[in-house]
Amino acid sequence: MMKTMCGPEWPYYIVVGLLGLAAVLILSACVGDAPPISTTMICPQLSQYSPEFRNKLADEIDKLPTGSALGQAMTDYRRLRDDIRACHNS
Repeated sequence: MMKTMCGPEWPYYIVVGLLGLAAVLILSACVGDAPPISTTMICPQLSQYSPEFRNKLADEIDKLPTGSALGQAMTDYRRLRDDIRACHNS
């Protein structure tokens, strides 16, 4: 006869599962002192643009219609570049 979890034995499966979980949690505490974890922040590099290119870009952005998708994308790009600069300065 095949046992199912729907019969009168189902509390047994729950108890066994909880005991197994308790054993894993208790044994995981026996691992000991783990070495400290060191992290290194890697900041992406920014593209460098010439003053002439930046001026041309500013002129083109100024000509965009109010509320344009490209204007919003450029605003997001500016914020991203500011975040990358902050990353390099930290």
